[in-house]
Amino acid sequence: MKPDHRARFYARALLKVAREKDAVADVGQSLSDVAEFLRREPLFRVLFHTRRISAPEKATLLRDTLQRFVHPIVLEFIAILGDKRETILFPQVVKQYLLWQQDALNQVPLTVFTAEKLSETTFTRIVDRLAATSGKQVDAREVVDPTLLGGIKVRLGNLYLDASLARQLDHLRATLLK
Repeated sequence: MKPDHRARFYARALLKVAREKDAVADVGQSLSDVAEFLRREPLFRVLFHTRRISAPEKATLLRDTLQRFVHPIVLEFIAILGDKRETILFPQVVKQYLLWQQDALNQVPLTVFTAEKLSETTFTRIVDRLAATSGKQVDAREVVDPTLLGGIKVRLGNLYLDASLARQLDHLRATLLK
């Protein structure tokens, strides 16, 4: 089986177990936390991926290190990856799980790009309106982009809306040149 297929297989199995235990969001958060820790900590990354330590020893070390911070399902999953010597698949599994988690929880990511930070009221109104339009729970974040002259850009899942001043000026220029 190819690495992508194995990663999807693991992500699907994780999601199934998480659904059974009603822990889809908790497992996703734990997976994200471990992935971030792997990116930031070179020593942990070495421990996580090394083949110089036997699988049972590595599983014990990882359990002892992570048990207070990580959901038990994720601990068991990491032990399984270690036993099968497939820890290299972990980032792909996390990415796939988080995509499927959004569908399982009826969520859609929302990113709002603005030139300046919006007031809490304005941001909440935008989020509420887009949540009502999409019919899904919105996982929203705001990004201040100083390169924007004004207006707003919104990314809702795979939909990208550009109502920035630069876009409006480009549209006006194209209209005038016709």
